[in-house]
Amino acid sequence: MLRYIALLLFIFNSCAKSPQSNIIEIDAIKKVLATQQKYWNDGDIDGFMLGYWNSNKLKFSWVNGIEYGWNNLLEKYKISYPNKESMG
Repeated sequence: MLRYIALLLFIFNSCAKSPQSNIIEIDAIKKVLATQQKYWNDGDIDGFMLGYWNSNKLKFSWVNGIEYGWNNLLEKYKISYPNKESMG
């Protein structure tokens, strides 16, 4: 049992990321969100969508349930927010 616990601890330790890599990832996420915020505030749906994974496998929740696809999401946003004023 002690060997099993030691092995698990070794695996978890070896998979852990360095604090520096976590900071880099957090900064990258913040940059994407700040860029999306700028595009949204400018009323630019196409720019806003650059922050999303451009794939048919993109999965998102919509009023009618789960839907798929970057192009589908873009279409939904453009229908729901046809102009800057509608974006708040």
